[in-house]
Amino acid sequence: HSMGGAIVQRLMATSMHHLAAAVLVSSPPPQGIDQTSLLGLFFKSPRNLLRSMRASRAHSGVRLASLFDTYLLNEYMSKEEVNHIRGQLCIESVAVYDDLMKPLIDDHIEIQIPVYVVGSKMDKVILLRDIQQQEIRYQTTAYLLEKSSHFLMLDPYKNEFVDILVEILSNR
Repeated sequence: HSMGGAIVQRLMATSMHHLAAAVLVSSPPPQGIDQTSLLGLFFKSPRNLLRSMRASRAHSGVRLASLFDTYLLNEYMSKEEVNHIRGQLCIESVAVYDDLMKPLIDDHIEIQIPVYVVGSKMDKVILLRDIQQQEIRYQTTAYLLEKSSHFLMLDPYKNEFVDILVEILSNR
């Protein structure tokens, strides 16, 4: 999931012969995170992103916690679910953020394994265009959930995600 999908794509680039298949869940596109996207701007400098958002009248009181709620979670989650998810997250190194904005797998590498892509139309971190880039690069059709957040496996709609994983694994 997410950064784990970036790691899988890097593994595909270096050690594909060790893999039977890959499942990318809400993962960055093969080209890496777009530096001009909201996520890319956040990775570059969370403080500068907050400052620029606060400078606009529409986001004058924005806080990091509200960005987390708006962009990572689902509006259908209870406060308890939100607090549970927050409690499981950790701060990542800036080096990790920089690495995620670089290409994850070069275009010249031939994909020799099945790649399954799972995402959500409501994910505000890994956008539909990112999923479409994965579909093109890995010559597959993504499984798209309608209402899930970036955290598909913790979302109120997680059963739909589980059903997709069961389908993928059953067909292997």
